[in-house]
Amino acid sequence: MKRPTTVLSLVALTASVFMAGLFDHHQRSLVDWHSVRAVAIQSDDWGLCGFVPDDAALEGLDRTALGGTHFPPVYWRSTLEDSTDVAGMTTLLLRHRGRDGMPAVFQPNMIMGFRDLDSDGHWTTGRIREGWAQGYRRPGLWVAVREAIAAGVWAPELHGFLHYDPADRDASILEGAPGVVEAARRGVLVFPGAHASFELGPVQPTTDIAPLWRSMAADQLAMFGRAPVSVVAPDYVWDDRHERMWADAGLRCVQAKRSQRRKDLGGHELWRRIRKYAERQWALWTVTDLTFLERNCRLETAQAVDAAQEARSCGDQVLQAWRGGRPAIIEAHRVNYIQTDDQAELLGRGYLDQLLTELDGQSPLYAADAELAAWTRRGVSVDRRGGSWIVRNPGPAARLAVLPTPSPATILVPPHSALRIDISTRKMIERITLH
Repeated sequence: MKRPTTVLSLVALTASVFMAGLFDHHQRSLVDWHSVRAVAIQSDDWGLCGFVPDDAALEGLDRTALGGTHFPPVYWRSTLEDSTDVAGMTTLLLRHRGRDGMPAVFQPNMIMGFRDLDSDGHWTTGRIREGWAQGYRRPGLWVAVREAIAAGVWAPELHGFLHYDPADRDASILEGAPGVVEAARRGVLVFPGAHASFELGPVQPTTDIAPLWRSMAADQLAMFGRAPVSVVAPDYVWDDRHERMWADAGLRCVQAKRSQRRKDLGGHELWRRIRKYAERQWALWTVTDLTFLERNCRLETAQAVDAAQEARSCGDQVLQAWRGGRPAIIEAHRVNYIQTDDQAELLGRGYLDQLLTELDGQSPLYAADAELAAWTRRGVSVDRRGGSWIVRNPGPAARLAVLPTPSPATILVPPHSALRIDISTRKMIERITLH
């Protein structure tokens, strides 16, 4: 008589264990994040020809008619970075070193294209690899970016092509609402409905956009000498189809999945939330070709009521992430550092400098997404910094690493070590203990 009860109890226990694993599951890692103390800085919207080319572009325009009330006021001074901006950020980042001597690395997630009105009032599509929209010309920008990459402080990744659905903006122009056409002519990005125009919404078939994503990856390789491995969707709107598309394009990391906005789910709001959560946890169990990296620290000083407190809180969040056995992944949009107001730019960079100064005393390891994913999946990473390979194994076991060019070579990396290897000679320049 007791056997059915015992069987039912066992089934219930098994189900409970499974559900507990499902709802409290994180992707397995080959390193102990408590001891690694990794810090990554993810920053969206770099390369975006918007919101405005300069302050003069807004003169006489009705921002309300453009839908401006949907955006924080600071975004009306958001603009495209220039070579001086990148050089200033490079100098700032080089002042801060992790416990392996490597500088703080910044990850600008890039918008790779733009739409512009020609002299006849027709829309044209361009790629930032070839130039910029009107009003956004930035001589020397890509030279400064390549120098920042060679210095080991700049790791560009993918964000999208436009950040909005071009059909929506085209439609707003055709309707000819007062001020909308003039705003577009002046290079102002915002248009009516822009806040709800999603580049990766549920409407567009991935077969139509997959070639574009492959070409954006090729553009980054040609521009920067490094192919992207990580992606964050514009407005955090994407679904499972896009993850498969990204993996097929060679991307290996997805940022901010916890912030994902699922526009493809119908039904009651509560049901959508439950399904989104369950599917996210299921992906952590089952997806093996993508690493999901969650942002758990916030440094959005330009939008904060108390920017100084925002910076202090971000430092506390870094420590909390380490205590919780996670890499500290900081969210910090471009608008914090790049604006039409020079003083606002300097203020934002000052808060970043303040945070990194605080972290200097905590012996972090600064890393980009590619390295976090490599440590998670393989326990060892290989990254190019100027004329050297930087090979890091922060874990307790020796690991094999493959130096990819000019011809593949395998080396054994001791535990808790970082190696600097000359690319041309393959000779080790330096070995650093990561304890």
